[in-house]
Amino acid sequence: MGVAVSSSRVRRAVLQLEHWYYRSVAPVRGARKRRPGDPVYDLDGWVGALRTGAPVTRIVVVAAGPSANTYEPRPGDLVVATNSSEDLVREVPYVYFLSESYHVDRTLKRGPQWPSCRGIVYRMAAEGLPAVQVAVSSRVVAHGRRYVGAVPELVASDREPTGVERDNFTRLSAEVLALLGAPLRQYNSGFGAAYLGLVLAARLGASLCLYGLDAGVGGPAHFDGSAMQSASVVSDRTREKLGELLDLLEAQATVTVENRSAFRPSSPA
Repeated sequence: MGVAVSSSRVRRAVLQLEHWYYRSVAPVRGARKRRPGDPVYDLDGWVGALRTGAPVTRIVVVAAGPSANTYEPRPGDLVVATNSSEDLVREVPYVYFLSESYHVDRTLKRGPQWPSCRGIVYRMAAEGLPAVQVAVSSRVVAHGRRYVGAVPELVASDREPTGVERDNFTRLSAEVLALLGAPLRQYNSGFGAAYLGLVLAARLGASLCLYGLDAGVGGPAHFDGSAMQSASVVSDRTREKLGELLDLLEAQATVTVENRSAFRPSSPA
């Protein structure tokens, strides 16, 4: 008699195996070893590198909820992708925001998935968090000090007491506080991508548009139909915190914001 195994359990097992591979034995293919004179980016330098491309008129945050599928690129867009939403931006200029271990370890080894990537941000919170998060933060800092990626990389980490990584972490938090009047509180990668999108929009004089921050509205699945690995993403607490973030974004006067996610979408203009 056969034993039925759910597709979600199979997918979870595959992801765990892949994560072990990227974390432990995969070779570094998306970067080269540092040489004297190679840049180490602070926030100003990293944003400056983005200015060398085509002018940006709209920052588009594309998180992993189903509404991400409704994003239609426009000239002047710069997307902030996170985790698996990178799959959706093959031909669109984008920056890649990372803070969760699987996608972090995969990107450290292979680099960005598409040539249209213009930069990567690793925001690695560690203070007061479990040892596994401290360990992945340490891997990111060590990698950034040893290797240079194919695109400009910004490492922001509170794991280190001093240094450019700590400065970047503090600077991002300070800019969010100045724009929103409230501290940066990243409950998952979608929140972090939204905060980065706000900072970039303010610095580049662009508008901000949000997709994929659905919090389970429309079903507990990602844009590709795969099941969410954490129930917290669609919890009442996450919806409450996302609602608070949207309230803050609507109240600030620096950046024009439009939310096209399924959760609390903006009213038509």
